[in-house]
Amino acid sequence: MSSATPITAKEVRFIKLGRGAPGRRAVSEGANAHTEVRMEQSHITQACLSGDWAAIEAHWKQQRPAEATKIVNQTKDFYTLGSNALWITFYKRKTILVLR
Repeated sequence: MSSATPITAKEVRFIKLGRGAPGRRAVSEGANAHTEVRMEQSHITQACLSGDWAAIEAHWKQQRPAEATKIVNQTKDFYTLGSNALWITFYKRKTILVLR
């Protein structure tokens, strides 16, 4: 019997990854344990890293007005909750766990 290290997290959240999200691609390519996902260095990523939530909101209100608030809230939480948060998403009937 193998011993696994338990996952502990202060916060647990669901996040919906977009069609081109690197986490989705990693799982579809067969990753099943630890996979490092590098964030694309776009203007959106830079705005998230600097905490420019008004720019993020403006972007998503233009791209997806009906979902903008939900997307901004998830994104803000992802960048601000810290390393003790566990993020869960699903892709092709597989579970993706994202630890920051």
